[in-house]
Amino acid sequence: MEIRQVSRFHNIGQGLFYSSALYNVIKRKEIRYVIDCGSVNSKKLLKNEIIDFVASFDSGINLDMLIISHLHFDHISGIPDLLNHLQNKKIKIGKIFLPYFDDQTRLFLYIYWLKSIGNEDDFDIQKETWYMDFLKDPLTYLLRTYGDIIDEIIVIMPDDYEGLPSKDNNINSNEENDVSVEGQKVNEPIELNKTSVNHPRIKYMRKCRGSVFGLIEFDFWARPIPSVVLVNFRKASVAAINSAGGLDNLLTQIKSNEINSHPLVIEYKKIIKTLKWNFNDTSLCVSITPSRPYNEKSFILSRNQSDNYKYLQSKLFNYTYSFYPLFSRAIFQSDYYRIRKINSIFPQFNDYTIPRFGYLFTGDLMLKNNKTYKEFFDHYKPKQHQIKLLCVPHHGARSSWNRNLLSDFDFPFSLVSAGEDNSYGHPHFPVVNDLDNMVGWVCVNENNSFNHGICLYFY
Repeated sequence: MEIRQVSRFHNIGQGLFYSSALYNVIKRKEIRYVIDCGSVNSKKLLKNEIIDFVASFDSGINLDMLIISHLHFDHISGIPDLLNHLQNKKIKIGKIFLPYFDDQTRLFLYIYWLKSIGNEDDFDIQKETWYMDFLKDPLTYLLRTYGDIIDEIIVIMPDDYEGLPSKDNNINSNEENDVSVEGQKVNEPIELNKTSVNHPRIKYMRKCRGSVFGLIEFDFWARPIPSVVLVNFRKASVAAINSAGGLDNLLTQIKSNEINSHPLVIEYKKIIKTLKWNFNDTSLCVSITPSRPYNEKSFILSRNQSDNYKYLQSKLFNYTYSFYPLFSRAIFQSDYYRIRKINSIFPQFNDYTIPRFGYLFTGDLMLKNNKTYKEFFDHYKPKQHQIKLLCVPHHGARSSWNRNLLSDFDFPFSLVSAGEDNSYGHPHFPVVNDLDNMVGWVCVNENNSFNHGICLYFY
């Protein structure tokens, strides 16, 4: 069985936009997926990358999976633009995966952004009214606005979530399906302001795994929010929601009044001063690894901002048309930018080979915390020798970095997605120093994308 993949870390500055396509040669079937779609300092670049990406869809090709790691603006700012373009072309989305946030946690985030954020580089977040609607209730927002193209939303619960299992709690993947999901389905959590109760297109799942062609596994993991973190805010928010007559009325009050004078905002200000927990820890992680032994041929290419897709294909593949539909009409050429060319493209590779197949995405997870790292590693330990490329947590922030990643896993290559001269200083020097000393790595920014083509030959 031969599977061909082309994947792209898009050059969108401070944020993340990753897209990939998997083509089954025997079935002549293409599966596409996206992980995050956001940036805070390159709105024009992000828009252009989305337009190019959607323009590459041939008739009959859908976006089979959209994976949202968490609700921070730099990871989802392009989601409406992406979905609008897909909707305009009547392109379906098979499954959307995102981590679970209860309504009071989202309310806390809502106040955080409303109070703390004005302009974020070239985005004015307060003018991005969709974002406030999304934070208020992402499931309702997605189905209300894009329900005509969304088949299913899967909300990933922590593995140890104690909610009641649903009647059909064990969902098993079917290798006959091109994209399938397995895990334990749980009943919808009870919330104060839930408008999507028992919606047939929403599933809540723990211990969730996806499969493409029965050969590529997507392993999801979400860390639970400690119950003591927002206990006082939860009490205050329950009282405030009941007093206002519902969450919508409460949000209207917060937005219309002087924000600092609202009782719930006063409670928020008390909590934020002493909060020892970070919302980055809500990030949904996913590994993408082969489920059977394989051989492979791998190709790699970076590009400058001025290069277009046609140029990229002519270098990476012997093909001159659009980037993603290449699979049914082209073959991977061994004489284009193979391993022997790698040092001329990326001097920092030194003697390291390019990555083989196997990816690990960690969102903004705070892995510096040893307890968090232990939980994370315990989950992904069975795949420690299958993962060949790490998307470095939190754009290379020292607060999310744990150098044990480089010894506990077997990946020969890492990638940082961060804007040039960004205001956060990402990637931070200790992270860069570890990467320089231990593995090959590259930074995707406004000027450089990272593109990986690979042929997988499964036994």
